[in-house]
Amino acid sequence: MGKLTLPALVRAVEDLPALPAVVQRVIALTEDPRSTARDINNVLTQDQGLTAKVLRLANSAFYGFPRRISTVTDATILLGFQTIRSIVLAASVSEMMKKELKGYALERGELWRHSQATAVGARMLAREVKFSRLEVAYTAGSAPRHRETRPRHLSEG
Repeated sequence: MGKLTLPALVRAVEDLPALPAVVQRVIALTEDPRSTARDINNVLTQDQGLTAKVLRLANSAFYGFPRRISTVTDATILLGFQTIRSIVLAASVSEMMKKELKGYALERGELWRHSQATAVGARMLAREVKFSRLEVAYTAGSAPRHRETRPRHLSEG
C-alpha cells in the first residue's frame, strides 16, 4: 500500500449528504435558549415524513406516555428540546446510513446498526454514571467515528 495522502483519503470516502434544511433549522432552534416548542413545531411540520417519524417515536412504548401525543409542540414540551433534536437527527440520517457507503469496510446497513448500538451503549453508560444529559451521550455515541467505520484502505494490510 502506498503513502496515504489527504486527497487520496477524500477521494476514497464518499461524502455523506448534508442534513436537510429542516433538520439544520431544528438543531439550531434546540440550541437557542430563546426558542419555543411552537418554533420547533413551525419548522418541523414543513417536513411531513420527519413529523410522522417524530410523532411515531414520541408515541412509542419507549417513552410510555399515558396519552397520545398528536402535535410536535406537545412532543417537544413532553420530551424536551434535546430529545427532539436526537429523534430528528436519528430519523434524518437513518436512511443515509442504511445504504452501502463506498470507501467504508461495512456492508449495507452496518453503519446504522453500529451507530445505534454505540449510541444506546453511550446512553446506558451515561445513566450508570449519572450524567444528566442522556441525549447528548446518545448523539455523541451515534457519530460514525469508530475504528470499524474507517475507510477501507486504512483497514488493509
